[in-house]
Amino acid sequence: MVNPTNRDHFAAVWQQDRYALSACRGNVTSVSFDAGQNWQEAVLPGLGRCSGGEWDAVSDPWLTFAANGDLYHVSLVIARETEAEPNRHALIVHKSVDGGLTWGNPITVSETDEGFGEDKETITADPYDACSVYLVWTRLEPAPPHKLMFSRTTDCGENWEEARAIRAEIPTEGGDQIVVLPDGTLFMSIVVGLQVSRVEPWELAGIRSSDGGETWSEPTKIADVHAISPFAPDPAQRIRSGWDDIAVDRRTGNLYMVWEDSFREPRLTQVAFWSKRSCRPWLCLKTERSASRTTTSRTILLAIPDPTRTTGSSTVIRR
Repeated sequence: MVNPTNRDHFAAVWQQDRYALSACRGNVTSVSFDAGQNWQEAVLPGLGRCSGGEWDAVSDPWLTFAANGDLYHVSLVIARETEAEPNRHALIVHKSVDGGLTWGNPITVSETDEGFGEDKETITADPYDACSVYLVWTRLEPAPPHKLMFSRTTDCGENWEEARAIRAEIPTEGGDQIVVLPDGTLFMSIVVGLQVSRVEPWELAGIRSSDGGETWSEPTKIADVHAISPFAPDPAQRIRSGWDDIAVDRRTGNLYMVWEDSFREPRLTQVAFWSKRSCRPWLCLKTERSASRTTTSRTILLAIPDPTRTTGSSTVIRR
């Protein structure tokens, strides 16, 4: 993560002392003020028991720089179930005004009781408004479908709005993420359509808000995603792989997306999309790799016609 007010100022975050099944003992940040030559670490306070908090486990760190250089961080925290107390989840936000060297007191934005859980949160500072920051995540119901939750601050992190559901048919915990377009519109990538089995694809889509998150559009479909869980051989063990990611070109408003996709073919492993501000048409960039480790890879650029038009053709360029 790069500070928009100082291109030599980097920030990173990771989970420290990861548990075997999930989560860790604490989230740790590190910052550099000389373009990555030297780094200084800081433990986020008030989370796990190792950092002065009450929570048994910490997970899902996410950073964002505000337009004025302030740094925000969100964590998922977990209280393990005991005989005396049910399992609980919460989302906690920290703010740093010195670039990540020190952090303010933790602020709890959302907390759930037994039977519900918070997961896969992302935080986005508005690049055009230093006091507006957006938080989105999945609330796991006792059984799917789950809820897509949203909160925001408009006073530089002093107060956060009460968490509210903006969609109630999320099939699984996803990589929902907000970016801000040059005209101030919020664009969020989401997963829609209940996934009954791994054979059936997820639908990756986007929703928009032109009023800072007060209201949201209906989803615009981006693609069907045939996701699979990769396993390491001997012994077979599931690999925790990544979710989708999104970025916006602030000069043009173009959107860029990447995610994992099996394409129902083992050699096709990655896909990336980009679009104009209208989100149509989307272009698909597939990376095809041979099963042999000694052969080179090739890139296929597939142009998908505008779905709003009645005619059109696809163009395939191989390199």
